[in-house]
Amino acid sequence: MLKVELIFTGNELVNGRIVNTNARWMARRLTKRLFCQITRITTVPDDLRLIASVIREALARAPDFIMTSGGLGSTFDDMTLSAVSEALELPLKINEEAYKQVERSYQFGQRIGLIKEAIMTKYREKMATLPEGAIPLKNHLGAAPGVLLKDLNGTTSIICLPGVPAELKSIFRRSVDSLIKEKSDEDVIYLEKSFFVEGFIESEITEVSDEVMKEVNQTDVHTGLEISTKSDCIWVKTFVKAMHKRIVIEFVVTAVGKKDIAPELVDKGLDLLKKKIVARGGEIIPKDKMKCVS
Repeated sequence: MLKVELIFTGNELVNGRIVNTNARWMARRLTKRLFCQITRITTVPDDLRLIASVIREALARAPDFIMTSGGLGSTFDDMTLSAVSEALELPLKINEEAYKQVERSYQFGQRIGLIKEAIMTKYREKMATLPEGAIPLKNHLGAAPGVLLKDLNGTTSIICLPGVPAELKSIFRRSVDSLIKEKSDEDVIYLEKSFFVEGFIESEITEVSDEVMKEVNQTDVHTGLEISTKSDCIWVKTFVKAMHKRIVIEFVVTAVGKKDIAPELVDKGLDLLKKKIVARGGEIIPKDKMKCVS
């Protein structure tokens, strides 16, 4: 699996004013659709040195991708590209293609009456000022383009995306998906299946997860990502859901592996879990009865 680190910037995120929905959307898409391994999600305030420091630390770990969200706009607190420039020791320069993209965006806004003038002020030029060697990614829903810096240390590419969710998703679908697929192993997939159980509190049934993981994986080692993203292994996770004085537990079984192996592993894990739970007096609840709390 390709390794990805996500970095989100903005005072509004760290002080709780805005819920970071971008983190959830990106993590699910990268994991479930693109079969990537998210190794870190970091959120930092609008602080140039702190953002640059986080980027340098991520680069030192050499993931396949570092993706940032936020800080690409025209205001003083939009400083992600300055931080990337500082972290990489690359000068910031007006990028001709990015300049054209930003200019066209404002010209269109003027034509439809959204803005008064399409003049490229210094604030608008800021959105076209990229680290040297960067490639702009077209933003079809906003002015600020996304930014790509490829294979900086022979491995890691940095992708900077806007913080506006609609813009981020648009650039991701149109550009980022294909960039990831270029590097990925098409034969490796991430698979996830789940079911619901009633009749226990979580601590009463914890041992079942351990037993099944040991039997399927044929190992006693539980070391987080080493097992949860290791090829040809399953990972069992439980989630407690309270439902009008009832305790319902969701068992989620995931696996990373070859297309012809992962489904078999997940199904084996599910079957073993269900047999052990029923043998202990638990009840498997149909998923259609759980829609209200899932």
